[in-house]
Amino acid sequence: MDKKMSIIKWLLLVLLTIAITFIFIHYIILFIGIMVKNNISYQVNAIDYISMITSAIVTIWVGWFISKKLTENRFQKEFLIGDLKEIERNIHEIEDIFETSTSVDIMHISSKFSTLYSIENRFSETISIMNLSKNISTNIREVITNLYEKATDFSGPNEYTNKLDIPEIKKRCNDIIIETRTLIIKINSI
Repeated sequence: MDKKMSIIKWLLLVLLTIAITFIFIHYIILFIGIMVKNNISYQVNAIDYISMITSAIVTIWVGWFISKKLTENRFQKEFLIGDLKEIERNIHEIEDIFETSTSVDIMHISSKFSTLYSIENRFSETISIMNLSKNISTNIREVITNLYEKATDFSGPNEYTNKLDIPEIKKRCNDIIIETRTLIIKINSI
């Protein structure tokens, strides 16, 4: 079925090209006639009707095709951008935990990172499905892992935040946010 549709589209394109070529030649002949004879013919003939119909069909088809492609591309980009915004929101939540709490629970932090990894996995799989892996190279998993190693680097189930390297954790949070924003810019430029 798909092969038949592509053949039909190809044939329609060939027919439109032939019709437009004949119309173009007709108008060149009319233009030369105007320049040489210095008169304009106000008669409407069959080629003028064909020209108007062909122009209308081509204009409608081109407009539909362009709007369809733009809508499809924007819809696909919204999937990826939504995941990246969700990653950034989760990073802000993790950052807030370290800034506002006096102690950090390893289970709570691990739960947040589990969510981050699942969102990152969904993002990476979507890139693969959309065949964008050659256009978008990402090391977001690496920067999330770097933050995870630093944010969970304590011995017990709880740790006081004054014993943790909060500036380094903030720096790694910023690295992830910068990576997500860079990816959003790359996605929007595709």
